Amino acid sequence: MSAKIDIDKLAREARKQNQRQRQLDPNEVIKVVQPSGWNIFIDPLSPKTVSEGGIEIAAETQTVEEVNTSAGYVLAIGPTAMTGVTESGIRVAEILYNISRPEQLIGKCVVFQKYTGQEIKLRKLGKKIIVMTIPEILAIVHNPDDLQFWI
Repeated sequence: MSAKIDIDKLAREARKQNQRQRQLDPNEVIKVVQPSGWNIFIDPLSPKTVSEGGIEIAAETQTVEEVNTSAGYVLAIGPTAMTGVTESGIRVAEILYNISRPEQLIGKCVVFQKYTGQEIKLRKLGKKIIVMTIPEILAIVHNPDDLQFWI
């Protein structure tokens, strides 16, 4: 007698196990470095380690996905990041839908262009962050697990 396998249950468990979470605590980052002026700090999404079907993803594939990732969580915002106007005359505070204060953006997952910003490695924390400005954000993502980055 063979055991019955619930494929849907296995897929749900794999998705639950595979949820991407923030790697860095914003409070820890602020102790090491603080954004100045218009700059914001982004914690890039970590690559998935398990596929939706429950198959473990090879380390090489994880590395390629990490390089191709263009989304992450907002960790910190500089004091003037939401003030001023862009080169085209748009007020920076009006660029992001339903976000008018810096506190509303912290913790949100955002999408940005692939080679945007400056990558900085924080030795003390052993992690990297990306420094960019508000106009470089393309979208706010409600569920980062819905994103897939192609090679």
